[in-house]
Amino acid sequence: VPQVLYLFCVYAFPHLGLERFYPPLDIAPSIYGETIAPERFVIPALLLLAGMALTVYGMLSEREKA
Repeated sequence: VPQVLYLFCVYAFPHLGLERFYPPLDIAPSIYGETIAPERFVIPALLLLAGMALTVYGMLSEREKA
């Protein structure tokens, strides 16, 4: 699921005018150099939270089945 969300962001963000948060460029240290901006961690944080939420949801649904 995180890969699907990442690919969605890769293709959707340029069309939505959100190049600032474009995932491949968002975490590329070679582009930003020594500059650390909070925007660099928005997409990875969202993907992490989505993955954790889906994991918890899956665990809870499996527990209800048993």
